[in-house]
Order: sequence, then structure tokens, then C-alpha cells
Amino acid sequence: MAPMDEFLQIAGTVLGVAYVVMLIDRRVLAWPFGIASCLIMAYSFWVGDSPLYLETVSNVVYAVVGLYGWNYWHRQKGLGRSSSSFIVKEWHWSVHLVVVLGGIGLSFAIFLALRQTNDARPLADSLSTVFALLATWMQARKVLSNWLYWIIIDLGLAVLYAQTGYGWYAGLMVVYVALAIWGYLVWRKSYPHPF
Repeated sequence: MAPMDEFLQIAGTVLGVAYVVMLIDRRVLAWPFGIASCLIMAYSFWVGDSPLYLETVSNVVYAVVGLYGWNYWHRQKGLGRSSSSFIVKEWHWSVHLVVVLGGIGLSFAIFLALRQTNDARPLADSLSTVFALLATWMQARKVLSNWLYWIIIDLGLAVLYAQTGYGWYAGLMVVYVALAIWGYLVWRKSYPHPF
């Protein structure tokens, strides 16, 4: 790995961890860190030795969704943290069913297109991209189960990144799994309905 590639992976990793830790703590300031991390990661996946084109596209889209999340959260509670204005929502199981089935269908369609490129892992790339975009949108909308989606997605991404030479990002995904468990537990305390 070239020194610049490693530097970018380290920078994307550090910013990504800062983003999730601040997000768990419900800080609006998390979003700029997430946006920066996504843009660095997008560039890495584009120029890396094992290109992951959908990871590039998805990280750019995460940055755009990050702008939405930043604006949405900022309008609701300002720059600080105020748990009284942070209302966690949850979707009915039928919504999750539609999301999962639709996500699988879309992933398969994208997979068929990606097979025509030199994408290193087209099926894993398409599944992770589609479901990570859905989970990012859920996060921006403060849907509790986003963290459960992230646990599964991050486990898959850790394997994908390890297999394609993105070691720092593979390690980041392992850290993200632990942070997603923590995030779920913290946000669950804010959920207004008992389980």
C-alpha cells in the first residue's frame, strides 16, 4: 500500500470513529466528521488497487445524506446536545419487511450491472451499498433500528474490505460493530415506548 493510500485510510478511519461516537451522543457536530470521512473513503475506493465503485458512489451519497442529517438535526436542536428534543422513532415490522425485500431486489439489479465492470466484489458491493444507504437515511431520521442494520452491514463490510486490501477500513468496520451495539443501547433509552 502506498503511503498516501495508508494516510487516507487512517484519516477516514479516525474521522469515521469520531463521527459515530458523537452520533451516539446525539451531537449535531457529528455530521461534518461523517461527511469528511465519507469523502476521503470515496476517494480511496476510487483510486485503490482493488476498486470498489459502488463504495465510492455510496460514500459520496452518504456525504449528501450527511448534509441532510446535519440540517435536520440542526433545525431540531441546535449545535449542542439536548435529549429532550431528540425523539427516537421506530418502524413497524411491515416497513422493515418492505425495506429488506426492496433492498435485496435493488441490490441484485445493481449486481447484474456491476458484473460488467472490474469491480472486485460486485455482489457484496451492491448489497452493502444499498443497505448502508438505507441505514444512513434511517440514522438521519432517528430510527432506532438503524443500529441493528449497521451491525449486519459493518460485519459484511469488514470482510469485504479485508478481502480487497482496505485493512484500515476493515478495522474501522469492526469498531463500528461495537459502536453500533453501543448506539442501539443508548438510543433505546431515548425511545418513548417500552419494549
